[in-house]
Amino acid sequence: MRKTIFVACGAVIFTAIVAVACTMGATPDASMQATSNQATIDAAAGATANAMVTEPFTEVVTEVVTLSEEAMHATIDAAVAATITAMPPETTAEYAETAEEDMAAMIDESVNDAAAASEEYVAASEEAVADGTITEEELDELYECYTLLEETIALTEELLGAYYYFYGDLATEALDLLYMVEEDLEDLEAAAMAADQALQEIEAALDTGAALTQEIVNQVLTTAETLQATAGDAQAVVDDLQATLQAEIADRVDTALAAAPTTIPGDRLAAIQAGFAYVDSIRAAMADQRVSADELAAIAALGANASAGLSQFAALDSGQFLELINGASGITANLAGGQNAAALANLGNLESALGALPGAGGFRP
Repeated sequence: MRKTIFVACGAVIFTAIVAVACTMGATPDASMQATSNQATIDAAAGATANAMVTEPFTEVVTEVVTLSEEAMHATIDAAVAATITAMPPETTAEYAETAEEDMAAMIDESVNDAAAASEEYVAASEEAVADGTITEEELDELYECYTLLEETIALTEELLGAYYYFYGDLATEALDLLYMVEEDLEDLEAAAMAADQALQEIEAALDTGAALTQEIVNQVLTTAETLQATAGDAQAVVDDLQATLQAEIADRVDTALAAAPTTIPGDRLAAIQAGFAYVDSIRAAMADQRVSADELAAIAALGANASAGLSQFAALDSGQFLELINGASGITANLAGGQNAAALANLGNLESALGALPGAGGFRP
């Protein structure tokens, strides 16, 4: 007997990740209000580092249910105090250097692939039952289409989980769209399970030589149509993702770069120290390969402090530092724009430049 291939759905696990990811920095506008006390900033930076969660991924097992929008938001609200759980290591490693916009594009493509796979399943189903029965060859083709659909669903869920982990705390409007996509994926997975059940009944009938009932034939067509409609719903939602995210990222970058300095270093040494404080805050924040909204706010404030100090001393080649810190393609803009890999590359350049300053002795003052 043919072994039915079924790719397990990860929607429940990723839904849990969504909920805990939404607990991080729910009010970014408020968090951008910096204090005027340097000691308070230093203490906050230390608290941020100590709060980093490095515990390994713990499998989440729960019942698959369909939630109303109100229930979904209630679940998210209830998770505010929950511990942020790390993604599985293999997922983290694979997507850690993927920019936010690139990951959104991958989600868009994967959803469209799921819609295309659904259409192929519909076409194969209609052709198979056209004569009122289904042959072994036609069943094989249906299984191939079904397996492809399951793979695309699983990939989309994997991409959603990675996006939630790396960028979910920074996103707002884009995240709302992704919640809708995930709900559609759960419905699509349920429809796929119904299709799988129909295929298994056909397989059992063929193996025993029994004639296919009209009920089974109709079930094949019904499940195929449901698959196509549900995939189309997800496709319609994800079509707005790119434009929504681009506008959101532009606003996020503008807000971060507009952060005002809270303390302006008064001498050369203090300016250099402010530069290293900025570097250290990013190193601490990126220990888990992501930046939360609160961390981004603190980094933006420290960057404004460093820029204000370094700009006062021509001997520090301040133009170079200002571009690396608060330039349009600088580190703060990279982090706010969901370009973590670019931010880390620029950070290394900034750290090397600060350490090589004349009089700095090649090491941190």
